[in-house]
Amino acid sequence: MSGQEGDSTELNFGPGFVGSRPLFLSEVKILLEKEDLHRDSDVYQRTLEYARKFSQFDDVASAIGVRKLLSAYDLHEFELAQIATLLPGKTEEAEALIPSITNKLSANQLNQLLSQCRDLSRSVEHQDFGYQ
Repeated sequence: MSGQEGDSTELNFGPGFVGSRPLFLSEVKILLEKEDLHRDSDVYQRTLEYARKFSQFDDVASAIGVRKLLSAYDLHEFELAQIATLLPGKTEEAEALIPSITNKLSANQLNQLLSQCRDLSRSVEHQDFGYQ
């Protein structure tokens, strides 16, 4: 692999991401809803629609709460954003989707963290996945 490429499993994202802070999808939604400059853009509208559909935290308070919760753990910003965006249901799922967290938290710690994140997320009955 060249020095320009990244590898998220090893938290190596390449030089273009040094010093950047990844956002989770709910934070993207919140920022886009406050944006006024590009509302007429098709890309803006599609991105906002996607963020609204798949974001796990509906309001600013819950987004701030989950970031604070996750920041209390020794997680990389990428791992934090991935957990908050994907909101895995089980420890095994989290470790499969975000391999870099495998050795950072015990199974019990990770399970507790995921449970706390789910408590902050909107309830499943408010989610519209297009099926019942």
